[in-house]
Amino acid sequence: MVNDSADYSGVHMATPDLGHKQELGIEMRELHIPVSLAPGEPTEHEVYAELCVPADGAPTVVQVLLHGAIYNGTYWDFPYQPERYSYVDHMVSRGYATLNVDRIGNGRSTRPHSTRVDLDSNAFVIHQLVTALRDGSLGRPFERVVLAGHSYGTLVASRAAAVHGDVDALILTSALHTTSPAGAAAMGGNIAAYAASQEPKFAHLDDGYKTSKPGTRAEMLYLAENADPAVIALDEELKETVSFSEMAHLERWQTDDTTRGVAVPTLVAVGDHDIVWCGPDAVDCSTAESVRAAEAKYYAPEAQLEVFVLRDSGHDLNLQLNSDVWFAAATDWLAARARTWAPASEAH
Repeated sequence: MVNDSADYSGVHMATPDLGHKQELGIEMRELHIPVSLAPGEPTEHEVYAELCVPADGAPTVVQVLLHGAIYNGTYWDFPYQPERYSYVDHMVSRGYATLNVDRIGNGRSTRPHSTRVDLDSNAFVIHQLVTALRDGSLGRPFERVVLAGHSYGTLVASRAAAVHGDVDALILTSALHTTSPAGAAAMGGNIAAYAASQEPKFAHLDDGYKTSKPGTRAEMLYLAENADPAVIALDEELKETVSFSEMAHLERWQTDDTTRGVAVPTLVAVGDHDIVWCGPDAVDCSTAESVRAAEAKYYAPEAQLEVFVLRDSGHDLNLQLNSDVWFAAATDWLAARARTWAPASEAH
């Protein structure tokens, strides 16, 4: 449990240049939120996050957006052609709030020694953010909190939900319980074996931080024929890190009962050409039914598991040319869940 007496008075808020967001009627604030990495430890680290809300509304539902390994929050709010690629803009324009997080060890968040950045510390940090969202410490209270994860962010979201039980729904993308041989080879050769410190912008990091080898992201993360080369080029420029400790917890997540501890409605989404999880020796991702058949045993009935498969997509659903199809599916699923939620007086 998070320390209920935790002091969030140190949260620093600033208003950045909104640019096109103002035109869309989106209010955005930058937050630097003090957190600890484990129960009982001091709040000596900071998480950077962007809180976006409709400027003309008071949303009761907030989505906490958790990027994957070797990414930061720009995955969810891509700066190139945001009208096509920004999940944040899509959701806030439809009445939801979003908290787009640079997970600990990435982006503008604190970068502890890599051995401290793992699945458990990530999940505990997110638990603290959920608490702050509910009690109003980040500017306003929210009645409902949804965690949306991409790739390793899915591991973090499901771990936080299972251990702390304080969210209302999960949107889990690009992470399944079986890794394909091609996926294992890609992660091993292109990430685990490549210390981030070999690149100038990460030169200050210890060698336990990894990143993708230059020029490997297109094949590993996209169905390239359905992607804009300009997106892939910017993705390379914006790339981030993953700790070896985080990578070591992937197999644990796939084999322990983490997701069986999830007791809230859950949407799993994957691209049909995701080489990390899909293939003849892994999961048949050709249909939602085939993915659900493979994944259902890892979830409890309370998860009410639903699956969406994005056609002609690799690992990065948000960054394919047809991302709008995926965004619409997530919106429809979340709207259906919201119709089943109890009145505000009965919320957490």
